[in-house]
Amino acid sequence: MHKLYIMVALPRSGKSTYVKENFPEVTKVSADQLRLLIHGKRHLPEKEGEVWAFRKIMLEALFQQGVDIVIDETNTTRKRRKVLLQLAQQYQYETIAIVVKTDKEVCKQRAILTNQKDLLSVIEEMAQHYQEVTKEEGFSKIIEVRTEVTV
Repeated sequence: MHKLYIMVALPRSGKSTYVKENFPEVTKVSADQLRLLIHGKRHLPEKEGEVWAFRKIMLEALFQQGVDIVIDETNTTRKRRKVLLQLAQQYQYETIAIVVKTDKEVCKQRAILTNQKDLLSVIEEMAQHYQEVTKEEGFSKIIEVRTEVTV
């Protein structure tokens, strides 16, 4: 059975680093990368609909090819994860959540150190609305990862 790995964590938590180190041969999908490819910017609120539509088409093409996929995005709410889980179910993929547990203050420090102060309010808001991952959502497995506290 093919696998869909869904990363779940705040921005600057270490998701991409974890993906790079643990899934070197797995196809990666990242809305952040799509935004840069499509618009040349990290975020354009008025163009988000295009990004998500393009990502859905891209995911369906990958599912049809039967490749393992890792979603390198925040996915901090059930609503965001539900879309991915439903799509994976259509293609009979096993779904695995990888929850990166990094304190929000560490994420904020990393944002400051990488000159991404615009992420501070995003991190704060996502932390406030964060919804824990449960198997009842449809995951076959939930893996929790703790990142290094160094900033």
